[in-house]
Amino acid sequence: MPRREHPLRKGEKLVGEEMGREVERLSLKIYEVSATCTEEVDLTLPDSRLEFGLDESVSPPAVVLVDEVLTLDNSRFWNRDMWRKVSVRWEADASY
Repeated sequence: MPRREHPLRKGEKLVGEEMGREVERLSLKIYEVSATCTEEVDLTLPDSRLEFGLDESVSPPAVVLVDEVLTLDNSRFWNRDMWRKVSVRWEADASY
């Protein structure tokens, strides 16, 4: 089976490597902050959707977050104990 291309690499083809790297940097920072917050309340964030756009009213154009972040509509929050049980099962069932 052919290996799937990482979504960020697909985006880089559309917006260029520099902007693609900025989206990656912002995504990781948002996830880092959210992981700290969710750990404080014994949750984990296994999946979230972030949507970015390009603000061309400034020079140079800037990557901006364009939608809600970390809501129940675009993220999954799981109890950490439940996540541990599920992730162990996924590791056992995974085929690479």
